[in-house]
Amino acid sequence: MAPERMQGAEYSVKSDVWSLGTTVLELALGRHPFGFQQTSIFEMMHYISTSEKLSILDPTKYEKNLCSFVDGCLAKDPNTRPTPNALLAHPFVLSHSDLYYKNTEKLTLLRNWLNSLIL
Repeated sequence: MAPERMQGAEYSVKSDVWSLGTTVLELALGRHPFGFQQTSIFEMMHYISTSEKLSILDPTKYEKNLCSFVDGCLAKDPNTRPTPNALLAHPFVLSHSDLYYKNTEKLTLLRNWLNSLIL
C-alpha cells in the first residue's frame, strides 16, 4: 500500500504507480522487499511510512535503468512519481519493449490458449 494511502489520502493513479514499483522490486529481488517472515504488517507499514528511500536495489548489482524505474515508482511524494505514460517512455521499458514486438506471434498463441482455458 502506498505511503499516502496509509496516511488516509485518497486513492490516485499514483498509488498504482507505487504498487507497480513494489511489484517490480519484488520480482528483481525474488523476495518481499519490505518484510521478512517475522515482520508484522504494522512493522512493515511503519517502515514504509517512515523510511526516506524505499528502493533497496544496489545499482552495482542491478541494471541502472531498472534502479531508476523502481526509484521513480517508489518516490515517497506521489506528486513526484512518474505518470503511467512517463513510465512507458522510461529507458527501462524502452530497452525491453523489443521483446514484446519480436514475440507477437508467441504472445497471440499464449493469449488464445489462456482464453480457451477461461471460456
